[in-house]
Amino acid sequence: MSPGAAAPALPLPAVAAALGAGALWGLAFLAPLALADWSPLAISGGRYLAYALVALVALLAGPRRPTSAREWLAAWLLSLLGNVIYYLLFAYAVRAAGSYLPTLVIGALPVTLAIVGQWRERRPWRARHLPPLALIVAGLACVNLGESGTVRGEDYPAGVLAAVAALACWTLFGAANSDYLKRHPALPAGHWNNLLGAGLLPVALLMLAVAPDTAARSPADWQHFWWIAAGTGLTAGWAASGLWNLASRGLPVALAGQLIVCETLFASAYAALWHGALPPAATLAGAALLVAGVLLAIRAFAAQPS
Repeated sequence: MSPGAAAPALPLPAVAAALGAGALWGLAFLAPLALADWSPLAISGGRYLAYALVALVALLAGPRRPTSAREWLAAWLLSLLGNVIYYLLFAYAVRAAGSYLPTLVIGALPVTLAIVGQWRERRPWRARHLPPLALIVAGLACVNLGESGTVRGEDYPAGVLAAVAALACWTLFGAANSDYLKRHPALPAGHWNNLLGAGLLPVALLMLAVAPDTAARSPADWQHFWWIAAGTGLTAGWAASGLWNLASRGLPVALAGQLIVCETLFASAYAALWHGALPPAATLAGAALLVAGVLLAIRAFAAQPS
């Protein structure tokens, strides 16, 4: 790009899709609060079952499109990696190491996706990319320091390894999912989203079957459970994944990864509304740093040469 040429315009619909995905993913953090007496395995199974059923209905009701066995396999493997394996590793990390460290490790996802994205897309690193990353890291640290009552779990080293493995799983999923969509431009993002969701059906049923706390539940308990599961499956599952696929196709992985940080902001806001109280000062300071980092990231990557 010549010095006098204008920077290429960033696709605003893709940016809006990434922000929308973060807003909807943030709703998933409310499910454990609303279902405090249900196990994470049951909550996750219910959410993924709702996601899978919505995706199946959308596949049956939408335009008929031939789907190869290779596409089904790719969708199933990616969904297994980015949903089920990631979540189970994170849940174990929280139990083994306590809540603080796993949350902080997973909070580094925007940074790891940015680094992997730059490398995979062979884009050069420039000085303007470092300030937004530094602000995001500082903001995530402040948000996590604002959390109270952090206690180490009973198997801390194993929890650390599980948290790092969970971070690696979603980083790999984010990069591979974006790469797959860009290598298959004729594949509609909505159809791909439905394939990702439909592949979760057998896994979700298995998770519910082996969850230790699904027996001896009253009809009222199940009614409440399914309302929450259906809501999170539709919003934080199917709709959020669809928006993320649109963003993944239209944005560099490095920028899309940094926009995931908005999930933390929305989750904090939803939690504050749920509890009816403002977050701690450290959390508010972290939120301001995160917003500044995201805005700088958009500006930095908008000026990125193609």
